[in-house]
Amino acid sequence: MPKFDKNSPYMPSAVRQAIEQKKRPTAFARVQLVERIVDHCRDTIPNLERADFNEVALDLVSNYPDTFKDTILLSEHGSDSLAKQMRTKYDNDKRPDVPTPKEREAPACKQAYGCIRWNPSLSEESSEESEGNSREILKSMHTLSRKEWEWKLIKKHMDGSFYLQRKEINGPLATPAKSSKNKKRKRQAVDEDDNLEQVQNVSISDIKDRWPFLFTCRGMNYHFMNLTGIDFRSNMFEFVQEDSVILIEFLASKNENLAAMKLEMVRAERNGCTSAKLPTLLKMLVNALKDDFSYLVRFVEVRFKCNN
Repeated sequence: MPKFDKNSPYMPSAVRQAIEQKKRPTAFARVQLVERIVDHCRDTIPNLERADFNEVALDLVSNYPDTFKDTILLSEHGSDSLAKQMRTKYDNDKRPDVPTPKEREAPACKQAYGCIRWNPSLSEESSEESEGNSREILKSMHTLSRKEWEWKLIKKHMDGSFYLQRKEINGPLATPAKSSKNKKRKRQAVDEDDNLEQVQNVSISDIKDRWPFLFTCRGMNYHFMNLTGIDFRSNMFEFVQEDSVILIEFLASKNENLAAMKLEMVRAERNGCTSAKLPTLLKMLVNALKDDFSYLVRFVEVRFKCNN
């Protein structure tokens, strides 16, 4: 692997200046450095692998710790974040530029931002009647006890009625406003789009009555996966397992309240609690953002009957 020092032609001037002053570079200058290093390594090194950037990052941190060493250490060498940044750049460059079929289907309207199936078409294999039957089956299954819920069958009917779910949720918003090259007509189209939001009067309780499984954790995750192509539950728990420690350490350094929450989590883990990270992280984020926890979480007192 090549060596990069402050006199290297691949070193941005802003980073070189930070090294001389023994300061940390700006985020933009650091991104510039990562891009130049990764591009140079890809062009010059045969059979380049992701792990090779660990060596480059370690060399930079060893030579210039004041500029590149992690402020929150996950290892003694402190080059984890720089190496991860390089690997991410390397992975992103390998992705094809051609959009996937799902990305081509992604709508352009503002209400659908981030979605790939915001207003899907009815598939050839199904009809509104068949999807309506799935809805009634789901409503009937929801009346059973939780122990009797068959999630494979529920997922099948959730996936099979996704068109009808979106149609009822979107309501009049599913009809896109007409666009025009004329600025005045463009403004009218925006006004029509805003009016659609006012026209939509489908309440949450109506949706809950018709699609009760949308208001369960698994059912909501199924819908979100169909809507965005992202498995939120899996991604969230993967983040908690792999990267939450960095965020918790960062938040704990902000004030005493956040530091106390972290200590409480550490004590819980020492006592055998294996699921303390996620609730602790949520509490710390709410506290750091000065939000009201009662708006996000509903506390319910559950009473158990004793048969003594």
